Amino acid sequence: MSDDNHDELNHDSIEKESRTNAGDEKFKQKSFDEELSHDFINGEEKYWDVTFDGEDPGVADDFVLNFVDCSFLVGEPLLKNDFLDDMILLVKKHDHYNIIGNIKEIVDDSGAIQTDKNIYAILGILKNGLRIGFLIGNLIENGQDLWHIAAIWPDEFADQVKINQDVFQNALFMFLDKPEDFARVDIIVPITKKMGRVNFSI
Repeated sequence: MSDDNHDELNHDSIEKESRTNAGDEKFKQKSFDEELSHDFINGEEKYWDVTFDGEDPGVADDFVLNFVDCSFLVGEPLLKNDFLDDMILLVKKHDHYNIIGNIKEIVDDSGAIQTDKNIYAILGILKNGLRIGFLIGNLIENGQDLWHIAAIWPDEFADQVKINQDVFQNALFMFLDKPEDFARVDIIVPITKKMGRVNFSI
């Protein structure tokens, strides 16, 4: 994966300021321990392992993606609930945006199975071939319904975020702001998950 592709994410402005103004932000960042961030930079990253169902029955063609845990990288980013609502609207508008029930198992960075939680993957392939992915989980904090960004994929994307954290937010909001730049976007949920507060019906 070339650095030029990631430079495009960095320099192609996504109008972030309108999302980070107090009182109306879709993205906000919790403080994080600088020592932990330092550990990440020195190669001690942790991973969430997500197993996806293959086309055939059984486990023979299942595959696993290793998402890099965000806590050592950009802290604990939070999104307001309408981020996913906006993604669902894009599924209705664009044929290359999809919702798929394809996650068989989610194992967090401590080795605990989290498949029964409200955790979804958002994976995108840009028309230039760049692949980016986010693992997000639902939580309630201070009475607010929020989505926590737990991890990102692949390693090459995480390496660019380590160099410049703007790449993280630019890539995230490309899903909403520049659907025409993607060849395919998938919102992927656990196979057995009952869709609770998010309406995935299209």
